[in-house]
Amino acid sequence: MTLDNPAVSVFAGREELSPFVASHEREEAARRLFKVEQNIMWVRRIGMLGWGAAIVWTGYPFGFNFVWVSYLASVVYVTFLHAWLRTQKHLIVAAWVGTVGDSILTFMMCMAMGKSSSPFVPFFYFTILATAFRFGGRKAILILVFNAILAFAVFLTEPPDDRDLKLVMFILLFLSYSYVFGSLMSSWAISNLRRALTQSQALERERDRTQDLLHSLINAQENERKKLAGDLHDAMGERSFSLNRGLDECIRAAKDELLRERLENLRSQLLAFTSYIRAFMNELRPTVLDELGLSEAISEHVALISNVVPFSITTNLDPALRRWRSKEDAMLFRLMQEALLNARKHSNAKSVSIDLKRHGSAVVLTITDDGVGFDPSRTPVGHFGLLTMRERAEVSGGVLSIESSPGHGTKISVRFEPHV
Repeated sequence: MTLDNPAVSVFAGREELSPFVASHEREEAARRLFKVEQNIMWVRRIGMLGWGAAIVWTGYPFGFNFVWVSYLASVVYVTFLHAWLRTQKHLIVAAWVGTVGDSILTFMMCMAMGKSSSPFVPFFYFTILATAFRFGGRKAILILVFNAILAFAVFLTEPPDDRDLKLVMFILLFLSYSYVFGSLMSSWAISNLRRALTQSQALERERDRTQDLLHSLINAQENERKKLAGDLHDAMGERSFSLNRGLDECIRAAKDELLRERLENLRSQLLAFTSYIRAFMNELRPTVLDELGLSEAISEHVALISNVVPFSITTNLDPALRRWRSKEDAMLFRLMQEALLNARKHSNAKSVSIDLKRHGSAVVLTITDDGVGFDPSRTPVGHFGLLTMRERAEVSGGVLSIESSPGHGTKISVRFEPHV
C-alpha cells in the first residue's frame, strides 16, 4: 500500500504518536495506521448491518423516531468517515475522529436498543482495542475513560427500577480488560515492527554494501582487462610486425627452396598467432569500444565470431547511437558477450539478433534467439551466467529482463538511463 505525501507529512510534523514516530519509522507507521483503519472499516460496516438487521427484526416502525434517526445519522457518519480515510489526507485527524466517533456511535446503538443490556455493548470494548492498535496504550487511556463515562451515562438513563449496578460494573471491568489486552498486543506488535524495521535496514545496508563492492570489483576487472589488453598491444604489436618483416626479408634472400618453405610456414604460424593475440585482446577489452563506441564494438565482435558460432547473427543498431558514448558501454558489451556465449552453449539456435535502440531517454540492448528456450524460474543449478548478467546490469543502474519459455527461444533485454 502506497501512501500519499499528506499522510506521511502529518507523522513527520507531530511527535505525539510515540511509540510510533521514531524518525526512521514514520513512513512505516503511516502505512500501519492506514492498514488498521482499513480493517476497522469492515468492522464498522458489519456493525451497521447488524444494527439495521436488529432494528428490522425487533419490528421498530420506520419513521421519524429516535431509533431510525440515530441509525440514518450513523450511516451518514460512517460513509463520510470512510470517504475521508480513503483520501489518506490528514490521516491522524481522521483516525482520531473515527476513534471518538465510534464510541459515540456505540453509545447511540446502546441507547436505541437495550441500553446496558444491549447486544452492542461489546463495541465499547472494540473501540478501546482499536485505539490501542492505532496509537498505543497511552492514548488508549483517554478512550478508556471516555467509554467508561458513556457506559455509565447509559446506565443512568435507565429507569431506577431497571438499573443493574452489577451489570454496569461488569461492563467497566471488561473495559479495563480490553485496555490491558489491547495495550499488551499493541506493545508486542510495535516491538516486532521495530525489530523487523531494524533487520530490514540492516539487510538494505548489506545489500548496498554488496552492490558497491560488486561495482568496484567489476570496475577493477574492466580496468585490469583494459590495462592487460593495452600491454599486450604495445608488447606484441611492434614485435610481431618486426618478426613478420624479418621473415619476409629472409624468404626473399633464401636460395634453398626447402629453407624458403620452412620460413613461409613460420610466417603463416606467426600470422595465426598474431590473429589469436588480437582476438584475445578483443575479448579482454576491444580497443574499438574506447575509440569508436559500443555500436562499432558490437559490429566488430559479431564479425570476429560469425565464422565460429553455429548460428547466424543479425544486428539492428540505431544509427543515432553510432557516435554515442557512455560509462555503461563496457557493461552492455559484456552482457552482449555473455548472452551470445549462453546462446552458443545452450540454445541450439539457428539465428540470433542484436538490437541497440533508444526508447525515450533510455537505451535498450536486446539479444533474441530462436533456440530451445527455458523456464527462467527454474534455472539449472550451477548456471551462473544469467545471475552474473543481472548483477552486472543492476550495479550499473540497468534493469535486466528475461523472456523465455521451452520451445520458444529467449529474449534478453537490458534497459538503462545513460550517464554520459
